[in-house]
Amino acid sequence: EWDGDNILADGGIIDYGSIRQFGLFHKEYRYDDVDRFSTTIPEQKKKARYLVQTFAQLVDFVITGKKRSIQDFTDHPILKKFDSEFDRELKLRLLQKIGLRKPEAKKYLENHPKICSELQRLHRHFEETSARRGVYKIHDGITRDAVFSMSDLHRSLPQLLSIPGEIDPKTVVQVMMSSYASNLDARLYPARIKKIKLLLNTIKRIYTDQFGRNALADVKTQSQLSAQIERAHPRDRITGDAVLQMTTSLMRKHRSLTARHKAVFVRMLVQHQNLEPISPPRSMRLRRLVENSIKALRNLREGF
Repeated sequence: EWDGDNILADGGIIDYGSIRQFGLFHKEYRYDDVDRFSTTIPEQKKKARYLVQTFAQLVDFVITGKKRSIQDFTDHPILKKFDSEFDRELKLRLLQKIGLRKPEAKKYLENHPKICSELQRLHRHFEETSARRGVYKIHDGITRDAVFSMSDLHRSLPQLLSIPGEIDPKTVVQVMMSSYASNLDARLYPARIKKIKLLLNTIKRIYTDQFGRNALADVKTQSQLSAQIERAHPRDRITGDAVLQMTTSLMRKHRSLTARHKAVFVRMLVQHQNLEPISPPRSMRLRRLVENSIKALRNLREGF
């Protein structure tokens, strides 16, 4: 399951498999790899942890000359280290996604571990909420739809939290409801309303601790937060589906484009993903290809 045919004789790995960005947390998506389904996103942590466990077994064998069972290393200290580092990294990434710079996130996590754990717990609840439809087949595997787009919520946080008084949970759901969700999936009920309020209050507490009590009323701080969040969540983040559509368009037009045109096209897409300004190309054909590709990015940004 770790693609043993791609491991060299010296132990080097030449293929880590499909690396892709999902627009949403499609936690039950599995790729159909002919003879088996791939792991889901949550399962990948278990696989990485097992790899560390295997290295603990390997090192023990080198030292002692005896190969013990892999089960003997279930509670090895290195696995406790893996778990704590993995959890710490998740919290740091989440703090950065809501607008803190990396040094600020590290310091905040050190000083306020309980608040960070609460943020992670509430955030995970909405991120992992799945549609009532259940698991179903798609063109390259199986999936279950994600109900909420947390990146859409993140981008709206500075504006949402600057509104005086209590925010209407209905407004929050409208902001983060994904294109896959039905009205029934995203309906409001007392427990969900309570969790929405808790999530927003936790984030507001973090902003207040970090930037001051009146930070969200300050236009400069709002702008800074928005810029940081936009870097963490490009509005048109490229997905595997978007890559397939753009590649198909490029192949259809490849006879009418020079090698230089193709290189410029790829460079401009990279600039777009890096949030760098793009100057319209002189070639009208190339300009249309770039414009259509950016539209594809936007339309497929919540896909696979």
